[in-house]
Parts: sequence; C-alpha cells; structure tokens
Amino acid sequence: MALRSAFDGAHALTRLALGPLSQTHCATLAGAQAETPWATMLHRESGGNPLYAKTLAATARQRADRIELGTVPLSVETRFAVELGALSAPARMVAAAASVFTEAVEPSLLAEVAELPQSSVYAAIGEVVGQDVLRPIPGTGCFAFRHAVARTAIYQGTDSGWRLAAHARAARALQLRRAPVAARVPHLVRLAAPGDVEAMAALVDAASAIWERSATAAQWLRGALQLLPAAADP
Repeated sequence: MALRSAFDGAHALTRLALGPLSQTHCATLAGAQAETPWATMLHRESGGNPLYAKTLAATARQRADRIELGTVPLSVETRFAVELGALSAPARMVAAAASVFTEAVEPSLLAEVAELPQSSVYAAIGEVVGQDVLRPIPGTGCFAFRHAVARTAIYQGTDSGWRLAAHARAARALQLRRAPVAARVPHLVRLAAPGDVEAMAALVDAASAIWERSATAAQWLRGALQLLPAAADP
C-alpha cells in the first residue's frame, strides 16, 4: 500500500532502461568463474539477459566453442506460456509451428506446419512479432525466435502428438521444396523408426555434408545407427 500511495502521489515517474548484464555478472549469476571460456560463451549466448543466462547455466552443455541448450525448467516453460496467452489462437499456433524449426523459417512453411490459410498467417505472424516472440530476419523474409530459450520453452509446451504431426508436415514440405537434406534431418530424427532406410540414408548424407561441425554430425550418425534393423550388425 505504501508503494502504491507513493506512485499515486508522484508527479512524474522516470523509466529506467536496464542494459544487459556484464560477463562478470552473468558468471556470478551462474555460480561460475568470470574469466573462463564457459563464462565467455554464457555471456555471448545469453546476450546478458538474466533469464537466458540462468537457464543456459542450469541446462546447457558445452560443445566445442558453443553451448547446446537442454530441456528448460517448467518455470521457464510456464513463463512463455503466459506470454503466448495474450495472443489469438492462430498466433499461438504460428508460434508453436515456428518452434518446430531450429533455424529461421519463412511464412509459407509456417502456414503449412500450423495448418493455417496463407491469407491469415501473416496477421498471425504480425501478432507474434508484436509480442517480440519472433523477430524478422532482415533481407530474408524469414522469422526466428528472439532466443533459443524462447523457442525451446514454447516447443516443450506443445502436445507430444501434435509435435510429431508437425515434424511430419515440416519434413514433407521441405522435401517438396527440395530443401537440403540437413534441413530435413531435424524432423526425420523425430519420426523415423528402426528399419527406416530412407531416414537412415538421409542422416548419413547430412552428417557427411556438415562433417566440420563434428558434434552435430556425430549426433546424426548415432541417430542413423539407431535406425538399423534389430538383426543388423553395425
């Protein structure tokens, strides 16, 4: 009550713009030493945002010179669910569809994965951009999440059955567009079952194409091995 009374009696309020945390502050928040490669990556990947820094510190794994985000806590997932709650149903569906993609995505793909008419998808994208959940990538016509933590939290909040169907729609749409196999693999790995020769070949081809990114290539090759029929000898 005292704080409210102070606000009501104030003649003017000054809004303070908070800048990003420094590397030292990010490291302190994460309980890490400031002058280390991990602290440098944490600061770079979080952009100095306290929520992102805490989430990355708690869930991410270090992969060479980058950080690989893991499963975000339920509290973070809930925070973004509340944020999406201010949007219309089509806009929420667009955000969910975008979360299926790890890279920037074009509106026509979002329309197919979200199963929305092309005529209405732009208005829905506009809502999501207005909420600063998605951001336009200049000069590309594509959109990406403001941060990987936002994408992961929204993805985790979708229904598991819907996710599988969405990945299937994404894989099919990318194949029809003759997209590089590396673009289809993140969807195939979630759909393929042991014995799926086509998916296994795609994983091997994609790993070969990005061999310089050894961690990702190794992950896809492990996925290919898991698709071998039970009787096969790897």
